[in-house]
Amino acid sequence: MALKLGCAVWTLMEPDYHAPYEPAIQKVADAGFEGIELMVDDAEELQTYWKKEQICKIREMLSDNHLELIQVCMFQNMVGGLADLRKEKKEQALENIRAVCRLAKELGTRTVNFTSPYPEEDITVKTTATLPEYFYLNLPDIVLPGGETRCVEGWRFDAKFRLYFPEGFCWEEYWENFIDSMKRAAEIAEEEDVCLRIENRYNTMTPHTDSVLRMLKRIESRRISVTFHTGQAFLQREILPWAVHRYGKAASCVRVCDGDGLACYNLPVGAGITYWEGVLEALKEVGYDGYLSFEWLNDADKEEHVRDSIDYLRRRMEKVYGEAVEGYSCV
Repeated sequence: MALKLGCAVWTLMEPDYHAPYEPAIQKVADAGFEGIELMVDDAEELQTYWKKEQICKIREMLSDNHLELIQVCMFQNMVGGLADLRKEKKEQALENIRAVCRLAKELGTRTVNFTSPYPEEDITVKTTATLPEYFYLNLPDIVLPGGETRCVEGWRFDAKFRLYFPEGFCWEEYWENFIDSMKRAAEIAEEEDVCLRIENRYNTMTPHTDSVLRMLKRIESRRISVTFHTGQAFLQREILPWAVHRYGKAASCVRVCDGDGLACYNLPVGAGITYWEGVLEALKEVGYDGYLSFEWLNDADKEEHVRDSIDYLRRRMEKVYGEAVEGYSCV
């Protein structure tokens, strides 16, 4: 069995999700993970944090803790321009991708991950919460580590997830523009000798399996594959084992979190209703041999829940693969 357990660095960061990353890296190592996903919070961080001496420090820390760097990750604020019709926004996003590709190589990996983008200046979201947990996010008894509540002034429960489209919105225009952006991103990956992964995410240009596969068929690049996010797919009522089979070899990384099937899709593995044995069986059948990387947010007891989730998933891996899974700290 070649499956390995990893963790996105921000999973063990609360309440802020930006540099410095050293404390979270150590938590990932202490939990017993084999791999870690690092992140770049924004373009400014490339200049202020990711300097040569810092890169050397992080590389040494990863080596000392026997952590493999799975990939370096980017988010909407850095790649949203890939979906934007404005040329300057697109060019900035492509420049950001090139810069993070170069950073990734310096850090010791040739893989960069980014979330599927959306044109945020044209399609606006007026709901203050986020879909994966948009009900629980607003309950006053949800707390952060340390016990402080998560109430934020101006936030309120909204039964509707509200999107506003510009007058004359034409989907095909945005789609063709996005395809062009992805082709150019693939060219950058070729030039920099790295691989890119795009992550399915609700409310984006490629929110679900079919749209991601449609995009991959159009760009036809060996440099771009998929980080399959189980929580984002489950949020949209996808059948996860079926999605695994449809992706096949196109999925080269798998993000794992759980959901309750009702209002929260941002739970620790094992805390929801996902049938993980079925997911693992599908991964085995398609020959997947990469990472299962943990990611969930807004958890007051993350370190405890991470240990519980490792143990939960390890037992199911042993059942499906029929062999012991060694190397994980579950105490």
